[in-house]
Amino acid sequence: MKKEHARSTSDAPIVRYLDRVRRREERHGNWRQIYLDCLGMCQFPLEEGIICGETEGLEFHEQFGEAKGEELKLQQRVLLCNYHHWSVHGQKWVNQRHYPSMLQTDVDIEVKLCGSFPNWIEHYNLIERRVDYDFEEDTTKLANDLDDSESS
Repeated sequence: MKKEHARSTSDAPIVRYLDRVRRREERHGNWRQIYLDCLGMCQFPLEEGIICGETEGLEFHEQFGEAKGEELKLQQRVLLCNYHHWSVHGQKWVNQRHYPSMLQTDVDIEVKLCGSFPNWIEHYNLIERRVDYDFEEDTTKLANDLDDSESS
């Protein structure tokens, strides 16, 4: 929906929803595909073959590219819960949230508007596929490593 149309409505929750989606699309154009690829959960590896799986407080982790000779290999964005996103980056890149992530809520809204999850996938031309993520960051270098915390 266009920005002008969103401002013409007087329903504040709808305006906030439309604004969140607009900003998310500007920053992460394929955010719905990332959500589907990550099965709507934190992909942080806890141990071999086991991921965090948290569904609340999800954020987009933008892994950096790496140069391989002349070829640049870009790593795909991945969903991490705020807790594990901080464990990867610390305060340098991750802001402490003073409000909850609305990603799950926004997907739930869209699924309801589409009538079902399969309809949502079809409506946004998403592809159901298996994606393996490679986390190369060494979180043990952080003074406040959260990976081994009881809360993870």
